[in-house]
Amino acid sequence: MFRCGLTFLLLMTVLTGTAEANPSPAEIARMEALEPQQRWDSPQWQRERALIVDTRSACQARWDMLWRWAKRGNLEARHLLLENESGALPLFTRTPLSADNANDQPWLRVFLAIHQLGYVGSSAASADTARQALDHIGTWKHKGTATFTACYNTSPDADCAVIAIEQGMVPTFKAYADQIDARIAAGAQPVCTP
Repeated sequence: MFRCGLTFLLLMTVLTGTAEANPSPAEIARMEALEPQQRWDSPQWQRERALIVDTRSACQARWDMLWRWAKRGNLEARHLLLENESGALPLFTRTPLSADNANDQPWLRVFLAIHQLGYVGSSAASADTARQALDHIGTWKHKGTATFTACYNTSPDADCAVIAIEQGMVPTFKAYADQIDARIAAGAQPVCTP
């Protein structure tokens, strides 16, 4: 239903010329959070997910599939990235996301945990991975931390991700993906150990 509403809104915007050419980060965050979760139950995702978690499959192909789904807004794909970066589900030894500086690793986990909020298919162990990453927020000295934490403690869903983005705690997933795509264009590749 939302997709139809979004399509109508975009069509009306084009016809009337009422929207800004560049939406604000808050508008992007709302669109990302409210967009349907790219059908993680779709047959195509299920087929590709099986290949992604099969470590016998080609490393680069697995990464390309996972990254494409994560950029499309698939929360399960984003959750798999979080589990990989936290070591809970080691799909890759290193990815283009992997922080060059060990001090950046907690931020990356928090970023991924925030952007997978609303993923309803996670197990208790998976939820622990996200919760452990988000516990790190308590050490942040940021104006939006209290608002985000209140939301997360009440109802950890995509609305909390919108708050984190609006408060400037993390960038939109698209903005971050653009940075990672630039790394990939510069030669960053996933590494897998057999």
